[in-house]
Amino acid sequence: MTNVHFDDARWPDLPWREWEPTVTTVHHWLQVVGRVRMVLTPRQPHWGHAVLEVSSRGISTRTIPYVSRPFSIDVDFVDHHLKVIEDGAVAFVLPLLPMSVARFYAALMAGVADLGIEVRIPTAPAENPTGTPLDQDEEHASYEPEHALRMWQGFAAAERALQAFRQRSGDGWTPPRLFWGSLDLATSRYDADPVIEHAAGWWPTSPTLGPAFYAYTKPEPEGYRTAPLEPAGATFDETLGEFILTSEAALRAPDDDDAVLRFLLATAAAGGGA
Repeated sequence: MTNVHFDDARWPDLPWREWEPTVTTVHHWLQVVGRVRMVLTPRQPHWGHAVLEVSSRGISTRTIPYVSRPFSIDVDFVDHHLKVIEDGAVAFVLPLLPMSVARFYAALMAGVADLGIEVRIPTAPAENPTGTPLDQDEEHASYEPEHALRMWQGFAAAERALQAFRQRSGDGWTPPRLFWGSLDLATSRYDADPVIEHAAGWWPTSPTLGPAFYAYTKPEPEGYRTAPLEPAGATFDETLGEFILTSEAALRAPDDDDAVLRFLLATAAAGGGA
């Protein structure tokens, strides 16, 4: 077993200018994993039945109900393998190495079928429904272990920051959830009267901004876009319609975790969600 050490008080180095081939491939792999959970889990509000979670070693479905045989799928970016866990034991292992999305899809579907788990999932790629179906995608096939590891370390650091925000911001915010369609880790709050959505999260795959925290409130209250922000480097992106704090800007602050927390609290206050 590989032991990975990085300073929990600091953000890991994120080689986002180089990691695109691996992260794009992994993103498509996680769409396969996430859809297994989505199809087999009873529907929950706000897609709660479909989301993945950051684990201590990677990304996990947590428990998926299946007849009387619940199971989970854990994607380990430390030792670089996918495991299907059934009754507390490893029932199937798929090593993570350079392979196409189509090959990953075929291997995982065959693995769960051999365990007696019957599941059929949609294969149109999320966010690009007219793209190559997942079970036919031979284009995306990169896997650089170090880049996958750093991506997960970024999610783990973002999880820590979002949990700290939830502890400070009051009731109503969901636990951080990984949305595999856009590949972002987010916490949300929904107010019923009037209907308002507040969201804050971390998105690692912007080709222009690099990994960044974001926050938005919909509909926007008056004066929202010009509300005071913290820390230095935080902005409102008119194109995205969201507040943005890049990970690089947070790293320039004396205390990166404190910088992220101040950003999240300031943007929540601007939207009335704090």
